Amino acid sequence: MLVPHLMKVAATGRTHLALMPKLGFGLPLIRDIAEVWVPLAVSKEIGDQHELNNIAL
Repeated sequence: MLVPHLMKVAATGRTHLALMPKLGFGLPLIRDIAEVWVPLAVSKEIGDQHELNNIAL
């Protein structure tokens, strides 16, 4: 799955949209409303963003 992510470049302050791959599966809780996403693998860029923002997977 390709996931759109908005990324801000600290040096320039510019924001750009990037498509980054991630792999996992979703468990629907309420059809078409709520889902729990279980990540199995993410791209290096997504992992770096999670580490930078102290988000544990």
